[in-house]
Amino acid sequence: MAELAVACQHRHRWDQSAELLIPLTEMSKTVFGPKHPDIVLTMEKIAIAWEYHGRLEDAIYLMEECVELKKHIYGVCHNTHVALASR
Repeated sequence: MAELAVACQHRHRWDQSAELLIPLTEMSKTVFGPKHPDIVLTMEKIAIAWEYHGRLEDAIYLMEECVELKKHIYGVCHNTHVALASR
């Protein structure tokens, strides 16, 4: 499903991409736990899809949640967190 969602993003079908990624995120949280790095990546893809679909407030909220999860997973000095904080 993730590959199909990415294909939708490449074709600028942002709403379809998010529709595929949201259930995938929920399933992944059940399997891997809510703080798994792969889940954060999927959440970022949803935020990007929402941004391009015009749902800016939702995208910002979700991306902020991703930043907090990455702080917890990797720590505040990890390059992933530093890159996100500089945006």
